[in-house]
Amino acid sequence: MHVIKRDGRQERVMFDKITSRIQKLCYGLNTEFVDPVSYEMHKNM
Repeated sequence: MHVIKRDGRQERVMFDKITSRIQKLCYGLNTEFVDPVSYEMHKNM
């Protein structure tokens, strides 16, 4: 699977980078209601 970067080049999808970004965006949210890792796994199925 590939993504197209802003400059037009293609790059392989790195799910670790996506998960890391989601975790940063969820910082400070209540973990009872938000689980970034399970969201990422569910999204990729």
